[in-house]
Amino acid sequence: MQGWRRASLVWCGAVAAMAAGMCVAAAASAAGFERRDVEFDAAGTTLRGWLYVPAGASGPVPAIGMCHGRWAVKEMWLEKDAEVLAEAGLAALVYDNRNLGASDGEPRPEVDPFAQVRDDRHAISFAGTVPEVDKTRIGVWG
Repeated sequence: MQGWRRASLVWCGAVAAMAAGMCVAAAASAAGFERRDVEFDAAGTTLRGWLYVPAGASGPVPAIGMCHGRWAVKEMWLEKDAEVLAEAGLAALVYDNRNLGASDGEPRPEVDPFAQVRDDRHAISFAGTVPEVDKTRIGVWG
């Protein structure tokens, strides 16, 4: 099996493992989800995005932080993936990297992979402050 396929299967398995044990929350989410506009601080730069929360979650749920690598913005295909995750009972934090899209940062549209990794950490920290999110079960996609 090619390396990237094996990695994809491992990642999918990790998401499935995160979702394990939350059948009640997943079943309750069949009615849909709520999407909120959010912003959070990343070492002095405001990052903006959307938080998808499953409808009817009975307690804190696992969450996935989602952003594109490099230059893409949240409006470029992440909405549908976040909706699927929220329908399955997971919260999803979709955001733009610094210097791109709705997020602050200069110069625009500079891509700094090291800053993006640091911002991923800020996104995970922010997700952990959301009451509906289980701060011990946060993953990343991007």
